[in-house]
Amino acid sequence: MVGMLKNLSLKVKLITLFLIVGLIPLLVGVVISYKSASTALEHETMNQLISVRELKKTRIEEYFKTIEHQALSFSENLMVMDAHIQGRSATEAEATSSGVL
Repeated sequence: MVGMLKNLSLKVKLITLFLIVGLIPLLVGVVISYKSASTALEHETMNQLISVRELKKTRIEEYFKTIEHQALSFSENLMVMDAHIQGRSATEAEATSSGVL
């Protein structure tokens, strides 16, 4: 290996040395930038997932509140209560006439 270096001209040796000296910091910078960008992307992805989760949570809670309000409204509505009583009476009458009860 040392014999090969002795056969090279000073110009080739200097170019090779400058390339090595220039490429090492470049490679270090690339690795640091990659790690930094990777970490930033992970954080951004997690933040977006958390945001989506909170949005879905809010929508589901609102849906159940709406259903609860509808159930309360229906339970207080006289037409719904009358329909329930008539339906129940009709079901009992049908069960009695068919011999189930």
